[in-house]
Amino acid sequence: MDKLCSMLFIPYAKRLSDYKRLVHHRIKLLRAGKSPDITSHLISSIGSWIWSARVFSVKMLNDSISFGSPLRSLAPFPLRLKLKPGGMENSEDLPVEANEMKAKFTERLEYYSAKESKVKIPLVGPHRDDISINVNYNDLPSAVLSRGQKRRTVISLILASGRVMESKRGRKPLFLLDEVFSELDEDGKRIVAGVLYDTGWQIFATSAESTFLNWQGEVMRVESGELRVES
Repeated sequence: MDKLCSMLFIPYAKRLSDYKRLVHHRIKLLRAGKSPDITSHLISSIGSWIWSARVFSVKMLNDSISFGSPLRSLAPFPLRLKLKPGGMENSEDLPVEANEMKAKFTERLEYYSAKESKVKIPLVGPHRDDISINVNYNDLPSAVLSRGQKRRTVISLILASGRVMESKRGRKPLFLLDEVFSELDEDGKRIVAGVLYDTGWQIFATSAESTFLNWQGEVMRVESGELRVES
């Protein structure tokens, strides 16, 4: 998620680095038994901005794998990603508007201030974020998907990040995918090969497979240390 946000928002990497330093400073103050309030204004300002970027990115990813998307055929069941902001009781509690999000961040800092002083670690902010992936809207992937289906799900999320980047930045991504057909059955290989080709992107996909079902791109083989291009 951080890599995707860094590509979508130019200041993201710098602000994430600044935020991590603030968290480290806040930890030092808490462990020294001092008030961390000196960090609260900046950490809520930068942290809420990071939340905004992550909320936007998750929404774009969901749109890219939604019903009707070209990537929908990759995942065997409907997928839904949800950001779980650190320190929030419910992800739906996170406001959309920037000032309201900062105010909510500050509110949660005050709510957890006594507990932070006791446990000596910051309990609110992006450093405690998590992302949940639900299948069929409620199920966990580990509970309902086979290894091959999980593989296809991962590929769909990787390609979804490319769709988001292309939409937001207006640039076609370049992907390097290793062992892309691993753990897939014949139908899964056919679906993955078709979707990769249909993206229209430059994709280098390696595989130990001797045959490539439905692969319309160029094939290069490495045999005895030599690279051979097939027509």
